[in-house]
Amino acid sequence: MCREEGLEEGLKVGREEGSLAQARESVIDALEIRFGEVPNDLCERITALDNLRTLKAQHRRAITVPSLDQF
Repeated sequence: MCREEGLEEGLKVGREEGSLAQARESVIDALEIRFGEVPNDLCERITALDNLRTLKAQHRRAITVPSLDQF
């Protein structure tokens, strides 16, 4: 792999990681806004998610779930 291809791949991975980090933060923020403090174990489970589609679904769920216990 040439240097330019390596740089492009690194940028792609960086963007993906940034998108995942933002999505995780959005889920936690939505839960905090609705329910107050989010337990550490739940934050850890959200932080462990590594699929953007799953995180987007969890964000929607965080907005609509009736209680933190049901999340």
